[in-house]
Amino acid sequence: MYKSIEITLGNLKMGGDYPVRIQSMTNTKTSDINSTVDQIVELVKSGCEIVRVTTQNISDAKCLKDIRHELEKLNILVPIVADVHFNPKVAEVAALYADKVRINPGNYYSSKVNETNLDGISRNLLPLINICKKNNTIIRIGVNHGSLSDRVLQEYGDTPLGMVQSLMEFVEVCSIHDFHNIVLSVKTSSVPIMIESNLLLVDRLRAKGVFYPLHLGVTEAGGDDEGRIKSALGIGYLLSKGIGDTIRVSLAESPIMELPTARYLASNYGISTGNNFIEKQHIEKIAIPANEINGPIIVSNKTSKHSDYSYESLKSKKIPELKIMEIVKLEYNNMDYNTLMVRTSADLSSMLYNNNIDGVSLSNTLTNDGQNSKILQVILQAMGKRIFNSEYIACPTCGRTNVDLVKLLRKIKQHTDSLVGLKIAVMGCIVNGPGEMLGADYGIVGSSKGHINLYKKGKIVEKRIPENEAVKALTTLIKLSGDWKDKLS
Repeated sequence: MYKSIEITLGNLKMGGDYPVRIQSMTNTKTSDINSTVDQIVELVKSGCEIVRVTTQNISDAKCLKDIRHELEKLNILVPIVADVHFNPKVAEVAALYADKVRINPGNYYSSKVNETNLDGISRNLLPLINICKKNNTIIRIGVNHGSLSDRVLQEYGDTPLGMVQSLMEFVEVCSIHDFHNIVLSVKTSSVPIMIESNLLLVDRLRAKGVFYPLHLGVTEAGGDDEGRIKSALGIGYLLSKGIGDTIRVSLAESPIMELPTARYLASNYGISTGNNFIEKQHIEKIAIPANEINGPIIVSNKTSKHSDYSYESLKSKKIPELKIMEIVKLEYNNMDYNTLMVRTSADLSSMLYNNNIDGVSLSNTLTNDGQNSKILQVILQAMGKRIFNSEYIACPTCGRTNVDLVKLLRKIKQHTDSLVGLKIAVMGCIVNGPGEMLGADYGIVGSSKGHINLYKKGKIVEKRIPENEAVKALTTLIKLSGDWKDKLS
């Protein structure tokens, strides 16, 4: 349990004993004030409590004033967060109009000779701190796995320790200047690393004796089932341990589509809910054929192409060589598929993180064995326990996106889903794209309007490919590199 201090974000209280707050982000161009306002209104009506807005430049920062004014005319008082990257001066302008400013520590480090880390951060960050003090603006210090500074990467590597160390240096600077109106986040597309980083951060904050609110999310989680499952695994695990004050389910879809999963997690696993309530779970010992499977097995009630064994077949066949395995069996009633997917992920995360289990089984009265086993496949792969499919790293849509990310991701999935074990990144822009996709085998990043850059192992292979040629360029590169596998008939 990590109980944070209470802070006020616009007209919203958060932290402490307040409920977990739900956040999303607009994907409109901020300069298009009418479209941005319309989308914020839609998000709020769908249950969003905090809205983040792309703030690329000073012009965008100034637009926040007009956006706020139009929302006030509609009596929409939702807190607005300015999302700032690269340019600290933009954050200073945005802090005049936004309730919170999200900054990236990688943009504030100093490269001056003979200047300590803290002195360099302090010199660059102090103007923003002073503006935020005067305007009662919160700063969210948000570290992403793919956007660490060169100095941190050289000293700690691209690790959870590096992420947390980067964040704690900024916490120290804020403390030096008696500024405590801050929210912290460490995000990555890897569920186990996201969990590890947040647990390490909580330990470091406790050791320092400070308890700032934490924002949770699995960044670049992708879309469809995979994105929801990854988010539910990471966020659900931490919420069930009493960690987390705001959450975002980052999907490569419309921001409206993020909210049902976020609402379910906040309502069922947040601090004020009593946490984690599996309907029925027990350990069952069963006899399994002695052939080796690398990782936990999946057992369904009846035969499914997504399961390794079924109870039905094991009972009906005489198998000469058996071994006894303990199966974690989850049973639910009357859950629709989407709810089951989120619930199972959040419930299983505690069993799978840093634990080795023999196998898992899932049953539910409203879904079939194929659906249940498919959910388990995605969960086991997202937790790094087994590999069943291609893996996709894809950012959520936002105002920086230069391509039709949702359409492009789905096309790429259709053409590459036979490439088991291959990691493919689909990123909308260059802000976090190149950094967050470093672990991918191949990837594309929106480089300019309607164009992408093509990557292999984190290095650019080709620039400015038209968006409608992206899938062909990617599949050609994979084939030329010898990593292509045709679908089995």
